[in-house]
Amino acid sequence: MRNIIKLVTANEICSYVRDQLLQTEVLRRSYDQGGLVASVLRRFARLPRFFYQPSADTITVADEGGGEVTEFIESPHFSPWWGGIQLRDYENKLVQDLYYLHEIEHAGTMPYGPDTRHSLRDPVTFKNKIRDNEHEASTLSEMTIYCEFPELRKHSFAHEIFVDRFLFCDGDFDRVNVRMLQRWRDEPDLVKKEMMYARAAVLTGPKVSSDDLAAYWLKRFYSQGREWTKIWTNPKGESKQLPRGGRFALVESAMVRFREQCEAAGREAALDEHLGWLRSSDVTGGTEVPFFDEARAFCESYLRHKLRYFESLRNIGKQTETHYTAAKAGSSI
Repeated sequence: MRNIIKLVTANEICSYVRDQLLQTEVLRRSYDQGGLVASVLRRFARLPRFFYQPSADTITVADEGGGEVTEFIESPHFSPWWGGIQLRDYENKLVQDLYYLHEIEHAGTMPYGPDTRHSLRDPVTFKNKIRDNEHEASTLSEMTIYCEFPELRKHSFAHEIFVDRFLFCDGDFDRVNVRMLQRWRDEPDLVKKEMMYARAAVLTGPKVSSDDLAAYWLKRFYSQGREWTKIWTNPKGESKQLPRGGRFALVESAMVRFREQCEAAGREAALDEHLGWLRSSDVTGGTEVPFFDEARAFCESYLRHKLRYFESLRNIGKQTETHYTAAKAGSSI
């Protein structure tokens, strides 16, 4: 983590995201009018937050065909879990905004509290928590955001995404499913759950044909999430550089402590203490990356999936949006 931007109060957090990060006017207006984006940001702002640029450490992975991709080791690191959002820059600014809303929803819907202490060391409960949190964030950024703002779909991804089969059944982004749109307006809570479970049915269902690209890669990325959980729980000690049982409980306990310190010592003091812990040598191993070994292990798996994804899109003459550098931030510490 470099160039960390500390945001203490709820107003600071919401204003920073609205004014400095969001580039899409429709999304800014939703915040100003107290709409969906305002709800997402207010939920996120219940705790102090920080934004940061990734460290310079990178990893390169090559495929069998000679292709390769290089990425910051910290890039796919799941920092919303411990309250931080990585700054990124995409050529497509709507996709950039969707990335931020996705990460913000991860952090805003991640539960920690004194009443969950009994489950902090239970890997099964942790696995379920992370799975459900991913459902929450992805349903927002990949599906319900287009129910709320169907006009944005034509400006995001050129290739098919899973929500298209519900909202744009004939593939024409100017012809929205009016019935689904009306249901979203009348009962958004139920439509959200329906979409979440439709998505989950693909993730946990039988093998999906690679001809159904949107569903196929939805399922493939779910397997990537399982790999992440395996790294953090390390149930059989397969990752020799990590302790048997993993270090997930360390983060879970720290986040409960962070929440309690916000009440006991105040939000600013709690954030300073939390960042001090994240940057301590016990956590970074002397690097700039919290939990460096976990970050490196997952980044390699992530990049191998990424190479396969790019190849599958090239095979149908498509490409997807990618981030190419960490965004330049303002004031930092």
